[in-house]
This record gives sequence, structure tokens and C-alpha cells, in this order.
Amino acid sequence: MSNVQGKKICLALPYSHPDPYIREMRYRTATSIAASLMKRVILHPIKKS
Repeated sequence: MSNVQGKKICLALPYSHPDPYIREMRYRTATSIAASLMKRVILHPIKKS
């Protein structure tokens, strides 16, 4: 992520799954990646349900 100035970044990950453990892991992964992006670039979180 060295040259992202002025570029749009979209983070899209699947959340749905029949197994609650898988859903939780997907949520935690998305949260971790979003936090990392927010530290490096401007990221505007958009949540879809």
C-alpha cells in the first residue's frame, strides 16, 4: 500500500455462513483489515446488512 493517495479502496468480505464460528471469524478479519487500512489511508466504512 505504498501509493494509494487519491485512490478509492473498497473492502468487501462475505459475512454470511451457517456456522456462527465462521461468521465471527469473518467479522474479526474484516474489522482487523479495516483498522489496518484506517491507519494507513482514509477509509470511510460503509456497512451493509
